[in-house]
Amino acid sequence: MENNNISRTQISKIKEISLFILFFLFYFIVLKKYDAISSFYVERRAMFFEAILTVIFIFAIFITQKRGRLRYIKAALPVLFVYIFLDIYFKSFGAVFKFVAIYQLWELVRVADFYILLFLFIFIIIIPIFLLISIDYKDWRRIVLGGSLIFMVIYCVEWNPSLYLTIFKGVGSKINEWSDRRSVDLNGRLSMLFYWEAKRVKVTRDLKNVRTNNNMEADLELVRDSLKRAKSRRNVHLIILESFFDPTLLSKIRFSRNPMHPNLLRHIGTKPTLSESPVFGGRSAQAEFEILCGIPAFSEYSDIEFSIFGGKINHSLPAILSQAGYITIATNSYRPDFFNSDVSYKGLGFQEAYFPKEYSSLRTTYFSHGDVGDEKFMFDGDLLKQNLDYFSARKKTSKNAPIFNYVVSNYGHFPFTLDYNKRPKVIDVVMSPEFDKGPIERIANQFYYRSKALGDFLDELTKMDPEAVVVVVGDHLPTLEPVDKIKYGYKVYGILGYLGNVENAHQNSFLFITCSGKKVLLEHVAHYNIPEIILNCLTDGEYCSKNTCFLPREKYHDRYVGVMAQAILR
Repeated sequence: MENNNISRTQISKIKEISLFILFFLFYFIVLKKYDAISSFYVERRAMFFEAILTVIFIFAIFITQKRGRLRYIKAALPVLFVYIFLDIYFKSFGAVFKFVAIYQLWELVRVADFYILLFLFIFIIIIPIFLLISIDYKDWRRIVLGGSLIFMVIYCVEWNPSLYLTIFKGVGSKINEWSDRRSVDLNGRLSMLFYWEAKRVKVTRDLKNVRTNNNMEADLELVRDSLKRAKSRRNVHLIILESFFDPTLLSKIRFSRNPMHPNLLRHIGTKPTLSESPVFGGRSAQAEFEILCGIPAFSEYSDIEFSIFGGKINHSLPAILSQAGYITIATNSYRPDFFNSDVSYKGLGFQEAYFPKEYSSLRTTYFSHGDVGDEKFMFDGDLLKQNLDYFSARKKTSKNAPIFNYVVSNYGHFPFTLDYNKRPKVIDVVMSPEFDKGPIERIANQFYYRSKALGDFLDELTKMDPEAVVVVVGDHLPTLEPVDKIKYGYKVYGILGYLGNVENAHQNSFLFITCSGKKVLLEHVAHYNIPEIILNCLTDGEYCSKNTCFLPREKYHDRYVGVMAQAILR
């Protein structure tokens, strides 16, 4: 009889565990169908680490509970709710939740529908009460053991982050620096949630003494005063275009017609202005970092600086302009989870940040990427037109406050797909058979349509806002792929005669600047010089007369450390 009772108990436990596993599998299948974060891509060793973390929390809850039916299910329920919360957050905001984004919870509550609000109420109120009621307070040994397991994880993340990061490096999959979602796909939800927090804590400690060792605040106060004293408080339009460059600068390629549309050529003229990018072929966030922060992307604390931003306002161009009374607006045509944009834009000082409504269902936004089809990315013309309409409307309600209008395009990204039904082929390319002319021909045709859209935008903007400061810059050059894979990468540009094959030619991107309608021509500019140029224009030359501009790259290092020390804070 006793053996039968034991057998029934064991069978009951097996049923509970099986039910739990089946439910999780069903849950992940549903998520995959609805384009949420997937866990089917998790690599074997990374899955093992995610499973260990999940089991630690479930077991810690399990051993503290009172004995009873469905004990395994009750122990797993809080962890399951954490998973569901992470997915609801992603579907709502298009970004992966991190502890530094805790401030977004109120925004989620504010815009959520009834069912999400009900879930949040259960998750934040009911589940904690349920856990407290379920604890067997008579068995203190089990409480100590369960608490110790949870404390062990918290200790590794918050007090000894190097230990957690070392373990993660040994068993986890490679971090995808440009996509938080992909990193979660490869490693799992809990392991990445703790990874980002551990990395933030470690860098915070590395930089803890820096904040009292720089004079940036005093320098920035002078800048803000200069902006407030300026004769005319002009709007600023800063447009970053993905892989935007003039193909005619490849001297060893012939084109059937000029890839630059006459609409843009009228603004640009025959002499190009170029800006040195910190990256080539990818990692656009590094270009953004330099353009917005005014310092080189040294990559000392992270391969992508934006990836460790914590949301604290730092000393960047948007923050300076915001403190000087500007309305600072960021518009990005891609996903909020790329390059930690969701948190980074807040830390950079943007008061408003907008993404396509297709990527963030609950966010407030003014634009849609529409039917991108096979091209995958929103066309520049569609983005710039909607941005111009929004700026026009926003200008009327700004109460004479100047506007910083920052726009990031992703059209033109590798593999340079072109929908010939929307944009028929107008340019043929003649080049060496050593190369596959397909990508370059697509880039040339894309550039024709992109340059027309940009020219149209500049025409309308000049009429609407003639005194504005306007900067258009390419983030980096695109990768061109030859038939001979050994020559893959930046060497292709030298072979094709880009800029006469000068040193580091592959790092020089498109740049166009006007200040109150007058074109600004400069000999050598780096992306991190752009904020200096903008501030100098806004202060009628006062900024560079009081500050040394265009310093050698290494001279910006102290400021880089100071900015990073501020940026990683929450």
